[in-house]
Amino acid sequence: MLSGAAIGKMIGAPELTIPLAFLSHFILDAIPHYDTPGITDYNEHGITKKNIGELLVKGSEPVFGIILTIILAYQNPNLFLPILLGAFFAVFPDILEFLMREFRLNKAIKFLERFHNNSKNNFLGAAIQIVICIISTTIVLL
Repeated sequence: MLSGAAIGKMIGAPELTIPLAFLSHFILDAIPHYDTPGITDYNEHGITKKNIGELLVKGSEPVFGIILTIILAYQNPNLFLPILLGAFFAVFPDILEFLMREFRLNKAIKFLERFHNNSKNNFLGAAIQIVICIISTTIVLL
C-alpha cells in the first residue's frame, strides 16, 4: 500500500498511477521478503475458534496500512486521489489472489506465485519490507 501511495504522490495522474502501482506489486513480490503464513485450517474449515486469533493478527496489517495511507493522503490534499488509487491498486493483486483461492482457480494462483519470492531468513525479509515502507512513507510525506 505504501509503495503504491508513493507512486501516486510521484506520478499524480491517475491514468498512470493505476497501472504503475499494479505492476509495482509484482516487482516488490520478486524481492525476497517476509510473508506471514496462511491461517491454520482456513481453507478446509473457514473461520473457527482455533484460528480466530491468527485471523485478527493477520487482518491487523491491512487495517494499519489503510489507516496510515489515509493519514498520509490527507497530508497531500492535492494528490489525495492519486495516493489512494496507488495504494489500492498496489494491493489489488492480493485481493485478486484471495478471490482466486476462494474460487479454487489453481492455474491463476500458480501464475501469480511465479512472481513471489519469500525470504529464507524471516529477519532479513522483514528488514527489507521495513526499509521499503520507510522509503515509501518518506516519499509521500515530502
